[in-house]
Amino acid sequence: MHALQQHIKKFTTRYLLTKAATIAQYAAHAAAACGATAEVPWRVLPLMVTRTVEPTAFLADPRIPCTTADHLATVLTHPADPEPGWIPAPAATP
Repeated sequence: MHALQQHIKKFTTRYLLTKAATIAQYAAHAAAACGATAEVPWRVLPLMVTRTVEPTAFLADPRIPCTTADHLATVLTHPADPEPGWIPAPAATP
């Protein structure tokens, strides 16, 4: 249980949220480094992207949206901001 708690803490507080806050301070610079133009102000939203499902996504009160790499394009092109917690694959179209 202790190992899982440390893992969750690492990925939420110490890792992703801290890095997102740092990048948010320099959002225009980060966008320029990615080759994007700053026609509108950039916002930085934390998003955990992993190769496999991450236990942190299933906390009772998740703080970060989480998805897997194979679903990333869908998350990034969705018109709404991702909600904290697990973002499942979109439903298949019949």
